[in-house]
Amino acid sequence: MKIILIRHFKVNYKWKLFYNSLGYEKACEGYDKAHVLNAGLSLKINYEIFASTMIRAIETTRLIFNKDPDFTEQSLCEVPMKPFMVASIRLPKFVWDIMGRVQWRLGIKRQPESYVQSKLRVNSFAHWCISQNKSCIIVCHGWIIKLMIKELKRIGFSGTQPIFIKTGIPYEFSM
Repeated sequence: MKIILIRHFKVNYKWKLFYNSLGYEKACEGYDKAHVLNAGLSLKINYEIFASTMIRAIETTRLIFNKDPDFTEQSLCEVPMKPFMVASIRLPKFVWDIMGRVQWRLGIKRQPESYVQSKLRVNSFAHWCISQNKSCIIVCHGWIIKLMIKELKRIGFSGTQPIFIKTGIPYEFSM
């Protein structure tokens, strides 16, 4: 059985360098609604294709496979991110990103979902896929892929475990 994980293509969105909390939240919403840039990857694999319900994953699936995903799944959506505090002061985008992820990892209620909750939903989907006993392709998001790889490795799958999940690159795992 093989599971191929693909992070969506690069998103066609121009981030600013600095945001206040409201601006950061609106920018995150804009990013979530933005389209992807075609990276030219094309695969002819006849596996079932699962994708997150987010537009960037669905568009990536269409561009790679020239068809819609067989199934879209909410549990494959990116880990949601909110500003780590309410502030009118403008901070660099990377501060908002890092602090939001730290809060997520620590389970601080300011973030809509904790690391544990993210891990549970991804692990649940991974185990469901394995129970189907069919090879598949999953098109989703960086943090989701990191969590999925961790669980696949834990239960005996082999494959590359990259430090950074690159857009449009297939990562193959087999048991």
